[in-house]
Amino acid sequence: MSADTALDMVLNAVLKEVSGRCDFVHAEAFRPVGNSCMVQSGASFCANAAASDFHRASMNFHFPQNMCVAGRVWKSVQTEWHQDVSVLPHAVYARAEIARVAELRACFA
Repeated sequence: MSADTALDMVLNAVLKEVSGRCDFVHAEAFRPVGNSCMVQSGASFCANAAASDFHRASMNFHFPQNMCVAGRVWKSVQTEWHQDVSVLPHAVYARAEIARVAELRACFA
C-alpha cells in the first residue's frame, strides 16, 4: 500500500468519525499543491447522495492562497465559519452554486 493510499484511509476514518459526532453531512480534507490548495480525491465523508455529488463536482477546484475559504484558511491559518455558503459570492466561496444544488449550507474550515 502506498503512503498516499494509507493517508487517504486514515483521513477517511477521521472525517467519518468527526462527521458522525458533529452531525456533518459532508467533510473533506485539502492538501497543498504548489501555490494552490486542492481537494484530495480519496479523503472525504459524504452522508448522502447530494454530498457525494458535491464532492465529485469539487474534485477539479484549485484554491490559490488567500482566495475563497480554502485558500484563505490555508494562508492565514485561521478558521472560518459560514452559516450558508450557498448564498455567498463566488469570490468568497467558489462552490456556492454546487452547494446550493446539493442543499449544503454551513462551512467550517
